[in-house]
Amino acid sequence: MPTMKYIPRCQWCGKTGASAQSSNGAPRQTPKVPGKCQSHPSGKPNMPHSPQWEPRG
Repeated sequence: MPTMKYIPRCQWCGKTGASAQSSNGAPRQTPKVPGKCQSHPSGKPNMPHSPQWEPRG
């Protein structure tokens, strides 16, 4: 089975973090994006990002 790269992308602002590889679906580790999200729906500028794994061929 081919290995795919995945990248964590914040669902609110689109900022990305370090990529990971997996051969059977999204990586098991929790996706992380450094810093604070300026586009968080709460409107607070010091909230953490809400990343999800996104495939990157």
